[in-house]
Amino acid sequence: MSWYRVAENGDVPAGTAVTVSVDDEPLLLCRTADGELYAVEDRCSHDGSPFGADAVEGQVLTCPRHGAQFNVTTGAALRMPAVTPIETRRVRLTDDGGIEVDGEDD
Repeated sequence: MSWYRVAENGDVPAGTAVTVSVDDEPLLLCRTADGELYAVEDRCSHDGSPFGADAVEGQVLTCPRHGAQFNVTTGAALRMPAVTPIETRRVRLTDDGGIEVDGEDD
């Protein structure tokens, strides 16, 4: 397991998401309204297109192309046309205020 520093704690306010990368894989780093951090692949399992940071509302990630939805906490597909979940990654805060993402999917 390798951890990668992808952002600073203040870079992701509650209720927002930012696009980051680990080993050239695009990820979406999401902070829910209650302050929890999650990282998911920034690629819809339906057609491979990126979500982008504006696609997150609460714990739901919506694909801007066809409206497929996913749960950012689990990666589960919530709405057609997607039926396959997206990858999730473990996230942790460092003592000096950084955000790190595990290099391996859950």
